[in-house]
Amino acid sequence: MRVTFHPRSRIAIPGPPPVSARHGTFPLAYHAVVDARRQTTPPEERPVRQLLDAHVRRTPLRRLLARAATSALVMSTMFVVTAGPSNAAPAAPRTTIAAGATAAEVEDNGSTQTANPLALGTTVTGRTSDWEEWGSYDDLDVFRFTLPRDSRLNIALTFPSGLTGSAYDVTVYNSAGHRVYGFELAATDSTGAWSADRAMFLPAGTGYVEIAGEDGDATWGKQYRLTLSATPGKVETEPNNSFETADTLALATPVTASALGDGYFGNESDFFRITLAKASRVNLTLTFPQGLRGQAYELAVYDARGAQRYYRSLHASAYGSRWTATFPAHLTAGVAYVEVMGHSTDATWGKQYELTVTATPSAVETEDNDSIETADALRLGTTTSASIFSTDWSAYEDTDFYRVTLDRPTDVVLQVETPETSAPFYEVWLWNADGAIVHDATIPWDRKRTTLNYQLPAGTSFISVHGTTFSVGDPSAWGKEYRLTVVGVLKAGTPRIAGTPVIGKTLTAKPGTWGPSGTTLSYQWYRGGKAIAGATGTTYKVRTADAGRTLKVKVTGRKAGYATTSSIATRTVSKAKTQIAVSLPASVSTNARVPVTIKVTSAATARPTGTLLVHVDGVRVKKTLKPSARGTVTVWFPKVARAGTYQLSVNFTPSGSTRVSSTARAVYATLRVV
Repeated sequence: MRVTFHPRSRIAIPGPPPVSARHGTFPLAYHAVVDARRQTTPPEERPVRQLLDAHVRRTPLRRLLARAATSALVMSTMFVVTAGPSNAAPAAPRTTIAAGATAAEVEDNGSTQTANPLALGTTVTGRTSDWEEWGSYDDLDVFRFTLPRDSRLNIALTFPSGLTGSAYDVTVYNSAGHRVYGFELAATDSTGAWSADRAMFLPAGTGYVEIAGEDGDATWGKQYRLTLSATPGKVETEPNNSFETADTLALATPVTASALGDGYFGNESDFFRITLAKASRVNLTLTFPQGLRGQAYELAVYDARGAQRYYRSLHASAYGSRWTATFPAHLTAGVAYVEVMGHSTDATWGKQYELTVTATPSAVETEDNDSIETADALRLGTTTSASIFSTDWSAYEDTDFYRVTLDRPTDVVLQVETPETSAPFYEVWLWNADGAIVHDATIPWDRKRTTLNYQLPAGTSFISVHGTTFSVGDPSAWGKEYRLTVVGVLKAGTPRIAGTPVIGKTLTAKPGTWGPSGTTLSYQWYRGGKAIAGATGTTYKVRTADAGRTLKVKVTGRKAGYATTSSIATRTVSKAKTQIAVSLPASVSTNARVPVTIKVTSAATARPTGTLLVHVDGVRVKKTLKPSARGTVTVWFPKVARAGTYQLSVNFTPSGSTRVSSTARAVYATLRVV
């Protein structure tokens, strides 16, 4: 048996009786054309397209042969079907059924050219049946719809219940006639709920829905009801199953999509193209229906060259209804791609998901960096984000290499921030320029930050972070972010304070010798541990408030790539001297009370406080000097019974802040009694 046809043509068989392209003879040659026609058939070739779709995906070859053998058209064991250009006039436009109305299909509506126009919200009734006068084995009903905006297309297809076996094949085509979605309905899916749950997304414009049935289906000849509706939004645009057809996705903008294939294959990939202005940590958030079991999706991240950098398989029950990337994808600036793949056996097949991609600019590793030759350059003082994660999904370990280049021997501090793990997971190795390991360390599993001190020579050294897991995707650390920082250690000088530490004098900070060259120094003066506002120079003039206090100057060294280091010098300021002035009458009479006026002054304060003790002729009088007195008090002595000359002594003991800033003092005076 031989079947021939010309591309871009309708099927035509001369002579009676009339022959339909859906009659079952042409599909014998489908092996030669199915791949070429599967995604590229334009609308004007829909008769050929229908032929392939109706039979290739649904009818075994032996069934076609059996039909051909019993067909009245089969006159011999060898026959030829020749396809020639169609001269048929275009079908007349059909009236669109108004939204909200109910109407019946109009045959022949078996192609995009003769499709029944349907408005969204319309319910149309139809049936797959033997409507042609000479009989047929299958029937295609095609309906044309228009989406005002990019939307999710919802298909509700209902039919009589209580049936078994196959019901219909449902196919969705875009405006170019390309098949973008396809699925088979079982006879038990009669309520329309299952078809309505299939998430399909199309751009604004024209699309087509095809309802296909065969005479062996349980629904053959029975009425169905079809309703189309749309939910506008930011949606995927099929076909987007390659780098070339990837949808552009803005960062932090959710896109709605589904893993639902075109019916030919058991898997579906959605590609999304993102653009990073800077090297970044990229996080993926995927939301999907909850309460599912089994496999959910496979995720992969690719760089601009199309090389896979990250891969993750998601199990639906492990994440509930929301999965946020536990592995950070570290990517350089430029274009990158995210692939969401589903399989027809997955719990999420055909269900809606929402993908959001965010990025945090930072220094990042660049996979593959698993050798000295491919090591990432690591600058001193820069924190690099990375993860133990292999591009090989079956790998149990990963090593990230980093290169550090120095112009002089340098002491460095290596800081590794890691997630807490269930067992020792990370190892850090230091390699010399010849590729030999000179130091190694195991990171404690219960420590979030580990600090390692090394002395690196001039030239290039290498640092590797190695991770091993007991199983692929071990959640304790596999794929989780770690941070690596290498900082140089400054050689700090020994500062000192030059000058006399007394009120009114100027002190000068001498920083000592700092290294390496290019280190900048800054200064801050302190009084008793508290920073003095505005005192940030190399010199400082001692103030009254400093009397008796400790002055410090902190010298801080800074250099790019090095840890900031400080050194402190200390001096104590001398206390201010206390002055005491005593005023007495020139003489007093016997048996008369004696007034003694005492004035205490200090350079450190205008309101000295303390205790005054006055002695005369064995008599002692105690007086408290309060701040309100402003340093002046009068002490009254009792009567002196005997005439003569007496020595009066005054002792001052500072208290409170005056005790810190001022010295104690004793003075003497002569009292004359007549």
